[in-house]
Amino acid sequence: TSSAAVAVGLNPGLALVAYFIGNLIIAVPCAAAGYIGSKYSINFPVGARAAFGFWGSLLAIMIRMIVAPICAEITPSTLLGCAIFWLISLPFLYVSTRRLRWVFIVKVAIMPFFGVALFTWALTAADGFGPLLNAPSKPMNGMSTGYLFCYGITAASSSANSLAVNIPDLTRFARNPRSSTIAQAIGLPVALTLSFAICPWKIQKSAATFLAFLNGYSIFLAPLSAIILTDYYLVRHESGYDVSQLYTPKGLYWYRQGVNWRAVAAFFGGMLPLLPGLIHQINPEVGGITRGYVNFSSLAWLDSTILACISYYILFKISPFPTQTDKEDTMAWAIHTREENQTFIPSSQFERGDKSVSKGIA
Repeated sequence: TSSAAVAVGLNPGLALVAYFIGNLIIAVPCAAAGYIGSKYSINFPVGARAAFGFWGSLLAIMIRMIVAPICAEITPSTLLGCAIFWLISLPFLYVSTRRLRWVFIVKVAIMPFFGVALFTWALTAADGFGPLLNAPSKPMNGMSTGYLFCYGITAASSSANSLAVNIPDLTRFARNPRSSTIAQAIGLPVALTLSFAICPWKIQKSAATFLAFLNGYSIFLAPLSAIILTDYYLVRHESGYDVSQLYTPKGLYWYRQGVNWRAVAAFFGGMLPLLPGLIHQINPEVGGITRGYVNFSSLAWLDSTILACISYYILFKISPFPTQTDKEDTMAWAIHTREENQTFIPSSQFERGDKSVSKGIA
């Protein structure tokens, strides 16, 4: 994303700073969401039920599934290549994450060496940084340097936006919440910032389209992350999740017909105001969109996050709902035991009603 920002006129030095800031920002929701997954041993689809409702969570899942093609020029051959790759990858989805643990251990061990080697090669091949970092900014498409810098921050944040939404899919396997939170808070900014070494400074003519994709992608995913985190850390800060109710139809998270209308309204409240800016970025020929509105959308991720967060919290205050029940959480003791004993209890056992995990789970 930093190379794409350079291609549309941002100074390379400023692009790296924007990239670093963007990754620092996105590390916060990644760590916060990762903590939830590791604490309750639940994945994103299950955790989304708390905020969106038992059936409303399907909206969050569908939005997460929608991924636009990043390539600037889509040809039949590229589509065929993607389809073949997906088919080859499909069997590996049936291998559990814990069985692949050794792969991640090997990756963590060797990746730093490859990263340093690649970075050294890039500097050597380019004869150092040279005048590159001192090159003046030449913004395109009528943007100022300041707003293009904000655009770069948003693009950097958006590149890991999907991770901020569904990172519980991975952290639910952590031994305890602390280990996953530290890993995300420290590792993500460092790893993503160093990755600029593999980006060519001269990217194809798709740079503007690529940035528009990332900026647009964020206005759909940022509200999801904001609503889930607002629901847990602000609305339920005293009660937390009742895990057994997450698997109970017509229970605590049923709301109205299985949908929490507040979350749905807050999602559109965070997404719709930024939609005109996305339309302009995709097609500047569309009229009726002022430059001020385009500049406002340069921080689409942050704007969507704030709007969705405020909307959801206000709607909760206007129309509150119960955050806990009088019923005992039959799964809570198992989770607490996992944290104390540092043992792993997969959430799949909760869904099956494994009697070895908790008595009385239906």
